[in-house]
Formats: sequence, structure tokens, C-alpha cells
Amino acid sequence: MKEGDIVNAIDDRQIKTLISKQNEVALRYIIDEYTPLVRFIVKKYIAREEVIEECISDVFFNVWKNIDQFDYKRSSFKNWLAAISRYRAIDYCRKISREEICITEDITNTMYTEDNYEGIYDGLEDLLKGLNDEQKRIILMRFEQDLKPSEISRITGLNIKEVYNKIERSKKIIKKHNQKRRFEE
Repeated sequence: MKEGDIVNAIDDRQIKTLISKQNEVALRYIIDEYTPLVRFIVKKYIAREEVIEECISDVFFNVWKNIDQFDYKRSSFKNWLAAISRYRAIDYCRKISREEICITEDITNTMYTEDNYEGIYDGLEDLLKGLNDEQKRIILMRFEQDLKPSEISRITGLNIKEVYNKIERSKKIIKKHNQKRRFEE
């Protein structure tokens, strides 16, 4: 297949076939076509540009090496790539979290260093007032660490229904606390 043919008509099955044959033209095509999507997803989790670029490269390298895991009958290439992008970004956040605190889009799209972390921590503590330690831990696992309720269940030993209930109750307490705080201001 010529480069022009790839650009004009390529579907998910062809992507898998061409990438599995290590076709560099096909790789260039998916990089050109899907980098904006990958960048959008990665930027939800990482703020530093050099880390974003490294993560994006890693996503496409992962596609190149693991294309056999893609099943075009189960999902589109775009959705598969989006999932890989999200999980690689989360992996990068975890990787750099020892040196920096990586806050996901739920809180902000900014990267904070340990120097200015104390002020953020105070704001987070104020936000979580009214929650007991277990509720705080679950809320932080869910929204800061981006863990799924099933993962939280496994870590805490609670059944999944209890995890969902604690998350919902905690969100109500946080909302009530914020409304009260705004009213007092």
C-alpha cells in the first residue's frame, strides 16, 4: 500500500494490519491523525509540557508494540487509543508523584511542587472538613488518585456497594459544608 492510499482510506482493521506489519507510514498516519486526541487526554492529568510530550510518545510506542491487543470487533481504534492515553497519563502521574503532587482535572490542571503544596493541602483539608478519616481516604483515592470503586473496595476491604455509598455520602457532606462556608463568607 502506498502512502497516499493510507491517507485516503484507512479503517480500524487496516490500522491493526499495517501496524502489526511494522509499517512506518501507517504509524506516521496515526500519529498525525490522533496526536490532538492523545494530547487532549494527557493534558487532563499532566501539566508540564515536557512530561506531556514524553507521555504522548510513550502512548504511540505502546500502540506500536501492543497493536495485537487491539480488537476492532470490540471497539474502535480511537476508543482503544483514548483508553491507552488515559492509563499512560495516570501511570505518569503516579511515577512523578513522589517528587511532585499531580492534581487531576477534578481539582485543577496545574502541577504543584512540594514548596507550594502546603497551601493546597490546607484548602483540601478545609474542603474535606466534616468527613471522618475513612471517608477522607476514600474520597482522596477516588478523586485524587483516580482509582475505580472496585480498586478502592479491594484496598479497603469494603464491599463495592459500601464504597459507592461512602462516596455519595461524602460528596453530600462536602457540598453541605461548602454551602455553609459560602453563606458565612
